[in-house]
Amino acid sequence: NSVEELDCLYDQKSDAIRSEYYYYSNEKDKKIDELNAEKSRRQEIIEARKNDGIAQYEEKIAEIEQAIKRARAEHLSELITRDTERSVFSVSGSNLPGEPEDYNEIKRSHYFDLLKFLIRNAYIDETYNDYMTYFYEDSLSAQDKRFFRKITDKRGADYEYSLKDVRKILSSSILRTVDFYEEETLNFDLLNGMLESQDVPKYQEYLSALMTQLQDKKCVDFISKFYDNCKVKTVFLEKLYRQWPAFFNYITLNKNMSSQQIREISFGTLCLDETMIRSVNVENCLTDYISSQADYLNMQERGTDADQEKIISRFIFLHVSFQSIDCETVDAVLFDGVYENSLYELTYENIQLMLDKKYNKVSLDDIKSKNYSTIKSLPESPLAMYVANHMNDYLKVIL
Repeated sequence: NSVEELDCLYDQKSDAIRSEYYYYSNEKDKKIDELNAEKSRRQEIIEARKNDGIAQYEEKIAEIEQAIKRARAEHLSELITRDTERSVFSVSGSNLPGEPEDYNEIKRSHYFDLLKFLIRNAYIDETYNDYMTYFYEDSLSAQDKRFFRKITDKRGADYEYSLKDVRKILSSSILRTVDFYEEETLNFDLLNGMLESQDVPKYQEYLSALMTQLQDKKCVDFISKFYDNCKVKTVFLEKLYRQWPAFFNYITLNKNMSSQQIREISFGTLCLDETMIRSVNVENCLTDYISSQADYLNMQERGTDADQEKIISRFIFLHVSFQSIDCETVDAVLFDGVYENSLYELTYENIQLMLDKKYNKVSLDDIKSKNYSTIKSLPESPLAMYVANHMNDYLKVIL
């Protein structure tokens, strides 16, 4: 349905109410307000469908970010192709004072072609400085030493800077707890290392400081990018929520993460214990978010390891009530759980969906003209009992 069709439909319904209540009355105003509220909900559903275009752009951005990550992970020799060789070896830069540096002394050398051959064939690569560290059993690699210099010199964050030996870095006497309140320690490898070392109190002290930084500085960009790289997502969410319980409320209000990632984080949150979920559900943010997502029951996004019983139990705990359900992509087990536990709003569309899916051979005419009789034809059904326990809500929808 389009917005124009919706306007036309509700104009007719509004005219019918005004005709029925010709003179001013409180009942007339009440019915008009209810009609407008129902219209607003359906407009939101239509707008959400339009926003599929936004999701496509988000997917494209995610693809580009993945390509950048792959490029950063490749060795220099792998980045040099017939097409890129000229641009790679004509590179320029700047020295420490910021003066331009073209490296012409090297480029003019008779050995420059030999140097290009060695680099192109990986005889020399970006780790050539590390060979010196092989002579010292406990020494850090040159790459990890450069990371320490970033911290001590306050050179800013480099989320994706690759670390060779995270445990050796974390156990170094150079690191202090105070460093983890600074942006230079925002690094994927470093955080993964701390999350995987729950048995080391010192590392957990570092982790607590880093989580405080994430909350105080609202480091949503780092969290967003790290979550895709996180090796222990459940542990990460537990640590994050313990420090920042209102995180999910913050990202849903500010919409500063992609819709797909907010969805993924909501799934991850449902895997936590009920005490944690209760603290996260600030102002019913998680309940309202799930209830508003028509395609939330599409478990294709979650792969084959989705624990449907646990998800339904979390829905019940959160008092989820789906405003609408996209039946084209719905997981059958989850749909049954939502139906049997009445985890949906009593709207005309939802009632029609349940009659269509859970009652045998119900015609559209029966749904329109004999709605209540059709529901009561199976008096012990979850829908019949739901309607019986919420008769006022049902009458508001049907009348």
